[in-house]
Amino acid sequence: MATKNNPGQKILCFSILFIAVFAVTNFHTFAFAEISLSSYDSIIGPTDRLLIMGTIEGDIQSFNPIKLVVYDPSGNIVYQPNVAIDGDGKFKYLITPTLPSFDDGQYVVEASQEDLKEKTQMYFTVSSDISDGLFDEDMETEIIPEFGTITMMILVVSIISILAITTKTK
Repeated sequence: MATKNNPGQKILCFSILFIAVFAVTNFHTFAFAEISLSSYDSIIGPTDRLLIMGTIEGDIQSFNPIKLVVYDPSGNIVYQPNVAIDGDGKFKYLITPTLPSFDDGQYVVEASQEDLKEKTQMYFTVSSDISDGLFDEDMETEIIPEFGTITMMILVVSIISILAITTKTK
């Protein structure tokens, strides 16, 4: 018994083949990687130092350093170091006051890495009104997510599913 050539089946087969080839050739782009930042304090005095600690998880090239950019309350760059990542995906950097001291206000620490499209931000406040030894773990962090290949794959699978369902109903 001969079967008719169904255009919906051809589209479905072609789409599955396209997804398989795309997934194999670009597998490394599906690995989700992100940077997280933390510190022991979110409020420091004008002459205090602040240890920024971070981790990067996911599929990245560890020989590419983390780029930290520290902005003062006016939006000017105060520091812009490249920080090495250890074998466990961790890094740290000690921020010392600019001479003679930090200005009061909110500072932004932005972390990025060459292999990632996202940037992570952390905030800390410098205040002349605090006493030494203040310990505060409440940190504001903002992760700017990457919308790339994962979103595209979900869209492609959705379109293929709609095409497959509509061809079966005709």
